[in-house]
Amino acid sequence: MRQGERTLRAKLKSSARELFAIEQAFLKPLLVWVPPVYLLHQPIVDVEGYVSVATNRYSVPVEMIGRRVELRESKDTIEIWASENLVFWARSRGLEPRLAVLLPTPHNQRITATVVAR
Repeated sequence: MRQGERTLRAKLKSSARELFAIEQAFLKPLLVWVPPVYLLHQPIVDVEGYVSVATNRYSVPVEMIGRRVELRESKDTIEIWASENLVFWARSRGLEPRLAVLLPTPHNQRITATVVAR
């Protein structure tokens, strides 16, 4: 035993060992879930419907133009949230900062519909 474990605490009038024995009955195990780690960006959607982060551009719905969105950049994913709604998600595997543009299916359909209407 270490000396500190046996000595009385002046303010608490007990040793650390005795205090731990009392507390141990009330201790609960920690949760297994670990919250995700991500960089948080808050870009504004440009007039073309994209947000830019680290020279990469990500497409969002046209309704978001001019609004601030929350972009969560983690090690392997990119998530774009607008008022608690997930509007874009992609795996960022292999996306180093280089002029890359990611288009979700709705954005591609919107562009195709515009081209066909001409």
